[in-house]
Amino acid sequence: EKLFEATRLPIDKQVVSVGFPQQRLLLAEPNTPLSALKIGKVDVLSLSATGGSSESASSSSTVASRPVEPRPVDLARTRFPIVDPELVDLGGFHREAVPGDNSCMFTAVIRSLQLKGITTRDLRGVVARTIEANPNRYTEAVLDKPPKKYVKWICQDSSWGGYIELSILAPHFGVQINTVEIMTGHFYRYPQEAPEDTPCVYLLHDDTHYDYIASRSLVDGSRVSVFSSGDLRVATAAKRVADDLRRNRQYTDLGGFTLQCQECFALVIGQHGAIEHSSLTGHSRFQEISSGL
Repeated sequence: EKLFEATRLPIDKQVVSVGFPQQRLLLAEPNTPLSALKIGKVDVLSLSATGGSSESASSSSTVASRPVEPRPVDLARTRFPIVDPELVDLGGFHREAVPGDNSCMFTAVIRSLQLKGITTRDLRGVVARTIEANPNRYTEAVLDKPPKKYVKWICQDSSWGGYIELSILAPHFGVQINTVEIMTGHFYRYPQEAPEDTPCVYLLHDDTHYDYIASRSLVDGSRVSVFSSGDLRVATAAKRVADDLRRNRQYTDLGGFTLQCQECFALVIGQHGAIEHSSLTGHSRFQEISSGL
């Protein structure tokens, strides 16, 4: 009934789905409260229209009713309103720093999307459930480890998030997540293609850490970090932020450096060595050392 009040969509035509991939919710009663359903606080609900009940056998109509094709309601746009581009300070784009821990990617997603009451563990749970629900998509070849082991690993606070997690979280929230590599200026988009009015955010990545990009409103000076994926001016401004950071060498290049684990003092080479060591041991504190040591 609340959905009818908000959308004017008749109750018998309402189809409510949850999660990614979407699963239809079966409501025993029209007034079933959401609290009685197994819905996580970061799960996104989708409302579609269906054909509803058919005409009764006694109807005098001789023309069969044609089912209405499902028409998803744009909940993503409602959840993440986009500020009018003309009201955003294009010269005010900058890096918003997040804590330098193993959850920085998840924190950057939460803060850039301005998710309220959501934790990094909540997002790890979204990733874990999505992998478990899609065994044919998330295979050992994709995850680089057995799915069950990966699920257990990503749920640990010491595990780093990356492109797999971003590719899951973006469709879960109905947004596009862009990452800009500081060292190269390259863009990576999740998903690669999205309608121009899709809400999007920009993360900065420097091989070992994620921050995010924001600007400010010209109206009240408030922080703005959700934009339209089709706004090329924002993409240009985001690249300019990365270029400035690279020019000033405000990044960490782990590609060919020797790192020492500060917990067991093992030596590893580059980002991949650090990630592998972290996944095997749970250690997360590394320090660059000179090649002469």
